[in-house]
Amino acid sequence: MNQPLHTLGIPPNAWMVDATQADLSRPPIAPRPIVLPTATKTLRLDLNKAALLVIDMQNDFCHPAGWWPTLEWM
Repeated sequence: MNQPLHTLGIPPNAWMVDATQADLSRPPIAPRPIVLPTATKTLRLDLNKAALLVIDMQNDFCHPAGWWPTLEWM
């Protein structure tokens, strides 16, 4: 007999699990388009599918050869 999966998390960001499987699929969501003008072209994004990824900012600010130590007033 198939037991129902247990919900982990808070919908709509929840997933379903049991001892043998995990269902990480999500229901479809309506697009939320946004149009941003830039210096060279117009950028169109879907806010429900876009992400901003910032990598290694600490190294740029804290490393001796990074941005912060190169400022003249330092």
